[in-house]
Amino acid sequence: MGKYYFRRKRLEKIRDNNFEFRCVTPQSHKLLFEALAYEDRYFKDMTMQLKSIKDYYMCYYCDEDGKIQGKGNRGDPPYISISDWKIVEKKLRKREGYCNVCNLEIALKQGLSPKERKITFFHEMIHAYEAELQWAEQDHAKELVFIFLYKNLIKKVGEKKANSFLKIVSGSMFWESSHSVLFTLKSLDFDIRLKLPFGSVFSYGKTDFFPKNKDRVK
Repeated sequence: MGKYYFRRKRLEKIRDNNFEFRCVTPQSHKLLFEALAYEDRYFKDMTMQLKSIKDYYMCYYCDEDGKIQGKGNRGDPPYISISDWKIVEKKLRKREGYCNVCNLEIALKQGLSPKERKITFFHEMIHAYEAELQWAEQDHAKELVFIFLYKNLIKKVGEKKANSFLKIVSGSMFWESSHSVLFTLKSLDFDIRLKLPFGSVFSYGKTDFFPKNKDRVK
């Protein structure tokens, strides 16, 4: 048996334990339903439920010369959700929250302001969905979401500014905080949708790396 079999069995065990946990903990039960409400409203791209992402699952049949002869469907996208993750609020000293992908757990710091709490919640949820995409049975799932988010960002801010953001990511944030380009694209999507300064959901003081509010969209 390969390493992927044992990793899958370990994740199944963790998911079972988390199911038992949330059934007996009122706080976690409430937080989970809050997260699932956000999932339905804000994360249909990362859960691959948008039609524009499902359309990527169309495949084309070509002849030996590469000419398209027909098209079909490669099946449904993988099921992506954090419905079996454990979500808690507790005392944290040095940070507002964390996402433990090894134990399928999201933690939020107690006592945050409503705005800080929401931004932190979204930040950690992006980490969680990115992990779920990484574990998806279809290896290309993460890449399809990346393509969608990148095209969406170009529509909102223009290709020139979108590409400048990617340069910022590779030159500054990626190496400092170990956040991927996919993570950054989704965090910028939130900044636009919630009318926040660019870099707010990415956090870690990175709003200074991006254009100010007046330069938000073209």
